[in-house]
Amino acid sequence: RVDFVFSSKAETSLVPQVLDHALSFWHRNRKIQDLGHDVAMRRQRMHQLNEISIALTGQMSQQELLRTILSEARRIAHCEAGSLFLIEPDEDEREALVFKLAQNDIVEFPFVETRLELSSGSIAGYVAVTGKELNIKDVYRLSDQLPYHFNHSFDEKNGYRTQSVLTLPMRDYRGRVVGILQFLNRVSVEDGVVVPFEEEIAEILRAIASQAAMSVQKNALIEDINRLFESFVQASVKTIEQRDPSMSGHSFRVAETTVDLLRALPESGNARFSRMTFTPEHIREVRYAALLHDFGKIGVPEAVLVK
Repeated sequence: RVDFVFSSKAETSLVPQVLDHALSFWHRNRKIQDLGHDVAMRRQRMHQLNEISIALTGQMSQQELLRTILSEARRIAHCEAGSLFLIEPDEDEREALVFKLAQNDIVEFPFVETRLELSSGSIAGYVAVTGKELNIKDVYRLSDQLPYHFNHSFDEKNGYRTQSVLTLPMRDYRGRVVGILQFLNRVSVEDGVVVPFEEEIAEILRAIASQAAMSVQKNALIEDINRLFESFVQASVKTIEQRDPSMSGHSFRVAETTVDLLRALPESGNARFSRMTFTPEHIREVRYAALLHDFGKIGVPEAVLVK
């Protein structure tokens, strides 16, 4: 507490100046605090974005990859819910919008993967067809004149209230839309109220959508390569067995026994193997090696092979 004693009118006239100076100092100090908080938030988001990039470079199944993309993006944006769609061809090579994944922290619901017509009638469909993102403050206040509309059925069935929605296209390296990321109900960290998606967080989610598109395509390519190699191994084993019919089924039995023994090693009671762990990739490599252990028979003359 500071007490001022004014002995003259001149000193009394300084009071407004002192108060203005104090108020100006308080505003500057508050602005510095806000800037410090803003810098800390930006640094945290950049760290989270880097963590997502690292996570998406790892090898995982397609479904696990999609769950990681959506959950990590929602965590950064503080969203109640989100959905992920991929554009995939059907048997007739006609593209469709496939509803691959949905997450919601407020209500529980059974999810079923669904193929939807690729049209601009829905919010996700419009983004998929046009490649334009949509940032909607309140989907219940959409104009009837818009080419797209909001489907209320989920809200009505589950007692949920969708409000702010950000829908982003996932583009590959050629700029082609390969999927859609949709985020619902961004929540304010301060008071828990649903708020719109401001430009700063939308920019971060755009970067995640771009990284997600690359990761999904990379994962699909790896799965295609694995299926191709599996076909090569199967064809090779059949070729070997056709040259030596007496050994029919031998390679498959060896592979099955080898994999069973490998998995049993940590439980054998031998301290040497107690800490051994095998990833699915390790198991697959050993299985391939066992299947192809007689591959050299392909170069052996048939007269020697069946002698």
